[in-house]
Amino acid sequence: MPNKEEIQEDYGKLQLAEQQIQGLHEQVEAVQHRVQEFSILTDSLDEFQDVKPGSEILVPLGPGIFAKASLKDNKELLMNVGANIVLKKKLPEVKEDIKKQVNELIELNNNLGEELQKVISRAREIQQKILSSVNKQ
Repeated sequence: MPNKEEIQEDYGKLQLAEQQIQGLHEQVEAVQHRVQEFSILTDSLDEFQDVKPGSEILVPLGPGIFAKASLKDNKELLMNVGANIVLKKKLPEVKEDIKKQVNELIELNNNLGEELQKVISRAREIQQKILSSVNKQ
């Protein structure tokens, strides 16, 4: 017959598992949001390649603030590749880099989903153990 300390220990494990589940849910949501942002960016790049040099465009300076500018080149872009390093890249290269990042995010999302299922399964086992222990008392 399980004692009160064992039930309390299992309850602590269950609470920890619930925290892990919440954290994993948040990570999955963040990854999905990032994939959605990249999808919007890809659509924008598709539209951008059709804009003719010399066309007037709006350049975002901050949230809701734009400046009018004239497009000089729609074939090359400046891309931040990390650590504030900016490289000049051709539009197809940028799109390929984005595609790679999306694939990495999808793989990460799948891994997080698998981990989430494991933790949920473990939490259910602990919950059943607690219920069984309480019913035996």
